[in-house]
Amino acid sequence: MAIAYADITDVQTLWRGMTEAEQERARELIPIVCASLRAEASKVGKDLDAMVIADNDLAAVAKSVTVDVVARTLMTSTNQEPTTQFSESALGYSVSGSFL
Repeated sequence: MAIAYADITDVQTLWRGMTEAEQERARELIPIVCASLRAEASKVGKDLDAMVIADNDLAAVAKSVTVDVVARTLMTSTNQEPTTQFSESALGYSVSGSFL
């Protein structure tokens, strides 16, 4: 059984408190993020689970990365482009945006 590098409490402690809907999404996202990290490590011949168990510093990094990816995903809107600001013009055909 693969280990989780972070849990809901870690996300709330290291990022912020979450609504019930955000907590539910985070519960679903955490194993996906962990699997993604595991897959990337496997591509270079590394067993991330074994490495995390053997090294507390690496465990802290894996937790931090997991929380960061979950938080970034939760901040990304699901009903519009993932931007923090946006600008439009008309006849001059100008558009601008800062993406997450």
